Amino acid sequence: MDKYHARPAVEKTLGKHLVFFKVDVVENPGGEELYKKYTPQQGGVPVWVVLSANAKVLADSFEDGKKNVGFPYFPNELTHYERVMRAALPALTADEMALLMKELRDSGPQKK
Repeated sequence: MDKYHARPAVEKTLGKHLVFFKVDVVENPGGEELYKKYTPQQGGVPVWVVLSANAKVLADSFEDGKKNVGFPYFPNELTHYERVMRAALPALTADEMALLMKELRDSGPQKK
């Protein structure tokens, strides 16, 4: 997700709504504890979570609370990302969401 979040259009768009904080489970002290706290089922990275200012989970990478989609790639994963981001960020416009989805597809692994 780092490559996606570093794209200028993504930084600009999501930066209006979010503050990014990257936690590495190995490199950051307390990273493993945060991973365990915010993942309903451990296993697999990346995990992404959108939190409110009071640490309430607004969206995460767990489709139906079960399977971690990690970097959204397959159609169901892209649908999950769009759905939870729209719910977590109601001020996001349709044009902004369309731009984010395009950037996500462009920055991910290319399908053959």
